[in-house]
Amino acid sequence: PPAVPTRGLRRAVRPLAVAAAALVLVAGTAGITARLTRSEPAPVASPDQTAVLDPLEGTGGGDVLMAAHGSTVTMTIETHDLPSTRSGQFYYAWLLDPGTNKMLPLGQVGPSGVASFEVPDSLLLRYAAVDVSLEDDDGDPGHSVTSVLRGSYAAEPRTATS
Repeated sequence: PPAVPTRGLRRAVRPLAVAAAALVLVAGTAGITARLTRSEPAPVASPDQTAVLDPLEGTGGGDVLMAAHGSTVTMTIETHDLPSTRSGQFYYAWLLDPGTNKMLPLGQVGPSGVASFEVPDSLLLRYAAVDVSLEDDDGDPGHSVTSVLRGSYAAEPRTATS
């Protein structure tokens, strides 16, 4: 059988290989660019649990939205129509066990009326309500005598894969 010239075959294959590699590179770059520049908004997770905050006296209200992430819950408190605080006062959120009146401080509710907290499931399950109080900036870390909003939630055990 006659010998096949390999030198000519190599010259023909090399440009095809370079063209194929360039095509793969261009297609991959276009795909990544399309993903990064997409204008669709990211999907928003809906809360796993909610609770309504009712006024104990006077006006105001709010909602508690809870979204589970493994063994923690992002608890977002949104208040509305609360009276403006005077100088040296602020609103503060607490977890509450209505059976024992035991409270656990969560943190300050800012002037916007919104606050978010990361709460471990183990703590959330020990309480059944959220309380919002009006506090004086007096250095006392305890709950004041003035609760303004309160709402119960039904804490349910979750698995770590939720």
